Amino acid sequence: MGVSLCCHRGHLPFLDACLESIRLFIPDWPICIFPDGIEISKKTQRKYRLDVIYRKDIQSKRLAKHSYGFGFTKMIAFWEAPFEWILHMDVDTVMWGDIRKNFPQTEWDVLHNEAHEIITPKILREQYFCNKKVSSVLPQFNWLENPYFNTGVVCIKKNTLDQDLYFKLLAIQKTEPGVLGAGEQGILNLLVFHGNQLGKIKTQSTHLQTIVPVTSREKLLKQYGGDAFLPKAETPRLS
Repeated sequence: MGVSLCCHRGHLPFLDACLESIRLFIPDWPICIFPDGIEISKKTQRKYRLDVIYRKDIQSKRLAKHSYGFGFTKMIAFWEAPFEWILHMDVDTVMWGDIRKNFPQTEWDVLHNEAHEIITPKILREQYFCNKKVSSVLPQFNWLENPYFNTGVVCIKKNTLDQDLYFKLLAIQKTEPGVLGAGEQGILNLLVFHGNQLGKIKTQSTHLQTIVPVTSREKLLKQYGGDAFLPKAETPRLS
């Protein structure tokens, strides 16, 4: 298992903090980064022991051509990361403790964040997809009562997702505005839960990410406020 990140120029102010947090708590895991239009310095690669996969290195020509940009670059890792299990983290997140403690011991192909808000029709339409239009594309998909998740942190077994369906949904998003939300969040949720309903994907949820905008200030201060709550590494950092 390893960590995948994707990074464009706007992410650079967050990159070191994200990498430092990963190396603090899981120093033994490989990290693979997929840059979008930038180069990762040799110094950064050495410091954090990174594998860097540039656009020219992508084996799938379809992914290299169509899966770059806001939200889509991260999707490449689920088919082309150099390890079997991919823990993706958005670069504007930081690891707070050894996240592996939250992994369930049951069998799963996709481990996603626990529900962090009630999915109202408005939230479903704005953040994920328009259920009426998706039903015309995937008529057998039951969109009700799925635990739709934020995709900032997610763990997926390599080659679990249906790549052909991904490109079909990607084309719909580009040609039919309003069917799918911005970025990959709606598409990734559809890939996961459609596959689950077909019996091809086993899913589990756990606490992977605290979503700051929908978490009360009081709860954030209680969990993360003050020096006493700063995370402590439980394993020595590898130099």
